[in-house]
Amino acid sequence: MVMKTDVENLVGFIEKAVIAIILVATITAIMFEIMRMIEVQYVELADLLLLFIYVEVIGMVRVYYVCLLYTSDAADE
Repeated sequence: MVMKTDVENLVGFIEKAVIAIILVATITAIMFEIMRMIEVQYVELADLLLLFIYVEVIGMVRVYYVCLLYTSDAADE
């Protein structure tokens, strides 16, 4: 088993923190977009496409964490 350096650990932590921030910001943006649609009582195609993009971002974050989980499990063996 190869030990990680402090720099590798720091970069890994920053990477995970930024991904978590992206997830929180995306969920916040979804809430604001839905609240805006409720406020104006009108939904355009652009609104739906924007929500779809937000869902795709959440899916990418999920894939990142799943891959990270399997990669770290494989490294532990």
